[in-house]
Amino acid sequence: MEKEPSHTALIFKIPKKYDPREELAFHVTSLGLFLFENSLMIITTDDMLPFGGKAFARLEWMPELMLKILNSSIGHFRAHLQVIDRVSEELADKISTSMENKYLLRLFALEKSLVYYLNAMTSNGAVLERMKSCFHRLEFHQDDRELLDDIIIENHQCFKQAKVYSNILSSMMDARVSIVNNN
Repeated sequence: MEKEPSHTALIFKIPKKYDPREELAFHVTSLGLFLFENSLMIITTDDMLPFGGKAFARLEWMPELMLKILNSSIGHFRAHLQVIDRVSEELADKISTSMENKYLLRLFALEKSLVYYLNAMTSNGAVLERMKSCFHRLEFHQDDRELLDDIIIENHQCFKQAKVYSNILSSMMDARVSIVNNN
């Protein structure tokens, strides 16, 4: 995040749309937000818009829109984590009844995805903390301060959830490798 004389520039990590052809690989991309006095420029490499729904129905000004986009992005991470959790449980069941390596490889893909997500959430946390420390210079309203605090908490909780899932997957992988070695 940088505060320039004419605008505030912010680069935030967001989850990419899931592509089923990529065998359970979840990826991250960057979102650029450039907040000017009366406008917000959004730059992303994906074809997805990072916002929508009733959370964006009533917006009073551009900084509020920027914060709601950040909040929505964290919600997108959370939704992907729920999918990763469900898929990993299904794969664990299949691994316990099958000796095929394809399920193990899919777990590897999920574990790798979680590493990317953890890295993105760590980066986002640093950006959010910088926003909080520069809050007075960013010309946000006091109500926006509460929203920013909520976003920081959501990002932190999402990080912890991803960390737990990563640890569980890593333990499952280690146990499976030990079983295969013993067999």
